[in-house]
Amino acid sequence: MAGQRFAPVKILDSGEDITRHYTVHGLIGRGAFGHTLKASPINEQNKIFCLKIQPKNSDNRSGSSNSGGTNSSMEELSNASSPDFELMRLYREVLILNRILPRHPNIVEMIDVLVSPEQVFIVTELCAESMNNFIPLCDENSARRAFGQLIEAVDVCHQHGVTHDDIKEDNILFLDSQFIQLKLIDFGIAEYRPEHAVKRHNDFNPADWFSPEEILPTRNPNILDDDMASVGMLLLAMMCGKPIPDVVTVDQMQTKYRPRTNLFSPAAIHLLTQIGPKPYGPEDKRDVLKLDQIRQHPWLTGQEFHPPVRNAGELLAQLPNDLTVIKRLLRDWMVTPVQILAQNQAMEYNVVDQLHRGNQQTEIQLVAGRDSAKPMAMKVVQVSDDKPPVRIYLDMLITMRILPPHDNFGKIKDIYVNQQSVSLIKTLYHTNTLEEFFPVANDVSSRRIFKEIAEAVCHMHHHGVVHMNLHPSHFVFTTGNFNHVKIVNCSKAVYVPQLAHFRYENFEPEQFLTPEILEHMATQADFQEDISALGKILHAMMNKRWDHDLTMMGNGDLGAGFTADAFDLLSKIGPESHGPPQQDRNITIEAICDHQWLHMARA
Repeated sequence: MAGQRFAPVKILDSGEDITRHYTVHGLIGRGAFGHTLKASPINEQNKIFCLKIQPKNSDNRSGSSNSGGTNSSMEELSNASSPDFELMRLYREVLILNRILPRHPNIVEMIDVLVSPEQVFIVTELCAESMNNFIPLCDENSARRAFGQLIEAVDVCHQHGVTHDDIKEDNILFLDSQFIQLKLIDFGIAEYRPEHAVKRHNDFNPADWFSPEEILPTRNPNILDDDMASVGMLLLAMMCGKPIPDVVTVDQMQTKYRPRTNLFSPAAIHLLTQIGPKPYGPEDKRDVLKLDQIRQHPWLTGQEFHPPVRNAGELLAQLPNDLTVIKRLLRDWMVTPVQILAQNQAMEYNVVDQLHRGNQQTEIQLVAGRDSAKPMAMKVVQVSDDKPPVRIYLDMLITMRILPPHDNFGKIKDIYVNQQSVSLIKTLYHTNTLEEFFPVANDVSSRRIFKEIAEAVCHMHHHGVVHMNLHPSHFVFTTGNFNHVKIVNCSKAVYVPQLAHFRYENFEPEQFLTPEILEHMATQADFQEDISALGKILHAMMNKRWDHDLTMMGNGDLGAGFTADAFDLLSKIGPESHGPPQQDRNITIEAICDHQWLHMARA
């Protein structure tokens, strides 16, 4: 076919005549409207192509013969009386691949078109591998190559007025088994919009192939957006290593389909923020990069990437007068998207009751989503003297961005903000706190729960966070049988980047905090504050109650039923009546987690 402007249509007297042109080797796949085979030209048995067989009549999809006249051109296919939808779909695919689009290395090449009274035969390149197989195997270099080729293919389509409308894993193949050359296939539901075309291949004249009604300007000015959304979704699939389902929530995106930042560079992450799906990409599809901008992105061109620098100081200066600035401050794909509540606008949750823990009424409300009966916990934080705007922001920043997800931390599901308050929708756990656990604590259960708490605190310290308020009321159990505990309040926690062993997902403090705020937190941070709090919690477990004034407590029945190892740990971290003097406390959280009493804890 080299040198030809298009693949000529061959007319067959019957479907059986296909054997005069091609030798069939085997079935590739079967669909609702036809099937696909491997086939070789009669005179070139060393070449193998893909042969798609499509019955013309919707009642003849099994491939049985049906009488009818001989079509002599693709135009006649489109003008047949009462055309079957699938036949028109096939006609459009043939027209796009054979007339409208030029040959391109990343668009499947149409080799031959044959038409019988009953069937249409389309011969294309035979591909060796699929995008579904590529995604779990790709690394940054192979993903860059494949994604760049996909962008080139889509760009050629759009330049010639074609929207694919079905860009997904199933419709992207590779010509070779090494995933080197990508091919965009299946233009069956693609559309041709001449008003969007900036190029015409071989002087293609739409009026020769479409009725006037079919090429009227579309009333949808954003017709190209669906292709761009699909491209962004495929980039995320490559970066997270698994295909993304058609229906997926933002919460699932953040938990199950996270980009592998250990494999992909900041340049790749930045491109995802410009074209990816929510919550990784733009909230407004009008902000998605155009194709020419994507082609020039440093991740694809190989140019040096300079991350955009955000001036956190300017935004933080606005925070005292308007909490909605938090939405811009926390504009990060790792964070649950913040929703701004306009005046008199209602949330998507209804208040059901006030939450009680123990005998105390809390400031937390029980709420239910309008589309779900599952109760959630809502905490409304109002600006006040003891909760200034910056403190509210720091609590959210530490919980949602600085600290990685951890099994012993509560999860925020939704965030609503107006100028003076923030409403945090959280997973609802049991009403029992550590204070309800203390009276029933024994050596085995205490060892298990204390191990969870110590490891959660270690997790915080390793990321430069000091809790500063490890009170029993800030620990909530997930069920009534005291098996698993969660930290649900970090309202006094501070962050010191110099003390961090790790940074979660390339966290850059200067993008979110000013030097003045960081310096202030550094003066407050005290790891030993958390260690002392752990000692008080261990003492309460062994004493079976929480005492606010530990200086008056004698030994009594302290630790009845507890092992010598528990007493040994208490002697290292307990309150002064049972542990070392304050000035002699130098044990680290790592040493606590390594203590042999906790090593006996069951997983």
